[in-house]
Amino acid sequence: MTDIKEIGVPIFQFNTHVLGGTEYQAKYFHEHILPEVPNLQKYVCMILPGKNLSNENLEKLDNEIIMWVHCLPSQFDKGLTELFWSGKNFSDRIKYIIVPSEYAKKKFIEETGFPKEKIYVIHNGIEALKYNPNKFKNVDQIKMVHTSGPNRGMIILLNSLQYIKHDFQLKIFNDFYPEMYLDNEMSNDNRVLFYGKTPRKTMYKYLEAAHVHAYPPIFLETFCIAIAESMSAGLLPIYGNIGALPEIVGNRGIYVDDIDSKFLEDGVFIGDKYAREFADKLSEGFDLILSNKWDPSEQINHINTNYSWEKVKQQWKDFNELL
Repeated sequence: MTDIKEIGVPIFQFNTHVLGGTEYQAKYFHEHILPEVPNLQKYVCMILPGKNLSNENLEKLDNEIIMWVHCLPSQFDKGLTELFWSGKNFSDRIKYIIVPSEYAKKKFIEETGFPKEKIYVIHNGIEALKYNPNKFKNVDQIKMVHTSGPNRGMIILLNSLQYIKHDFQLKIFNDFYPEMYLDNEMSNDNRVLFYGKTPRKTMYKYLEAAHVHAYPPIFLETFCIAIAESMSAGLLPIYGNIGALPEIVGNRGIYVDDIDSKFLEDGVFIGDKYAREFADKLSEGFDLILSNKWDPSEQINHINTNYSWEKVKQQWKDFNELL
């Protein structure tokens, strides 16, 4: 068998041409955590989604495998799914699978039957943002943000706005181009500003100045960095309570529940029905802020305590000792 050093197998080789949540976590890991977890050097460490070894190189090695998986198995395309289970005794060689939430662990077991004792939870980390309580005093116009990908509920959010009577401004940070995909009425809504893909540090400034984080998901998140970051800045989270969100948010804020039973018909979302109910939740949240009754102190402490980079770094150190 080939020695792992001969091939020069990188640890958790992520895609450097994109910077989504997975890549953000992996980049921070390499820059700040990797030196403190030396026991990983003994393993083939793969990240999904990411750049990984070919089946040919995998079969040259007899090292055990550690996989850091950021999506549910059912969310990968067929090629990645085949890679996951392909090769000689590939699944038997997996020492641990790391996932970012207890929800992801539960779903991974349900979808694959993989042994629960070989699935280890290490949360995603966030940078604690600044909270300015003065932004909630004498509010005239609600400042709302959406920072998730366009395929994760943005259209539901945009469709909900027609039912809102309050004065608000919505700022959207993702790589969506409204002129290409929206009709004129929706793309010319002066209450909505599209900022495009924005550097994280720049986006944080807008988050810290906003009141509401709006997210009606149609995607089963395994964590949701976006909502954790906004909660750290004190924003009122208004969201759909599916995937890992109940675990991460802890049923704080204002949410639409029972989404699967209410809005799914033969596996397809009934968009307008979801949008109308989400609009009701937005209006409820706006009233809460305008009446000066929103106090984010407890949620800020919850997020900054449980998902800080220091806490996540300690989880990696504990995992290193386990190895």
